[in-house]
Amino acid sequence: MKKFNAIAWALFTVFIAIVGFSGYNDGTHYMTWFGIELSETGFLLLIVVFSISDIFVLKNAFGKDKFIDEMKDKAAETFNKTNEMEIPCTVTLTRPGNIFGIAMGVRVFLNGIDQGILKNEETIILQTWLILNELIVRFNADDVVSSAKFNAAPGGNVHIILNYIKKELIVKDYKDY
Repeated sequence: MKKFNAIAWALFTVFIAIVGFSGYNDGTHYMTWFGIELSETGFLLLIVVFSISDIFVLKNAFGKDKFIDEMKDKAAETFNKTNEMEIPCTVTLTRPGNIFGIAMGVRVFLNGIDQGILKNEETIILQTWLILNELIVRFNADDVVSSAKFNAAPGGNVHIILNYIKKELIVKDYKDY
């Protein structure tokens, strides 16, 4: 979503620049900004400011994602021989259907490892070989992060429900469902 918005703003700046400069060249019209008539120099400064802003927004949208690097570090930290189980535990993550955020996915990380994108009304099944675990979700719409820590039992089941509106994860033990 950030990439789309960044491109849209950059295209908006280009459109405004084309319309404005063509009007100043023809002498047919001038541009106003919040009711202030802009001279050609003033309009040029406005476009320069918009362009600089667009460069920062595009760089942020298309630059390296620091969050992914943090998750890789978390994955390396989480691995510990004393935390391993001989039989994996099944982790089920469910996102009940909701009109809010219907088109937006949620990126899922289990112990720092990317598990994919969870969409509206979907369930994904994961496995963990670790006793102490952390499930992290990152909302694609606004980059908000929510997490839930839980213990897993060998051969057990853990069910986690994502409440998209409250942006919270609800951990249920296998006996709760």
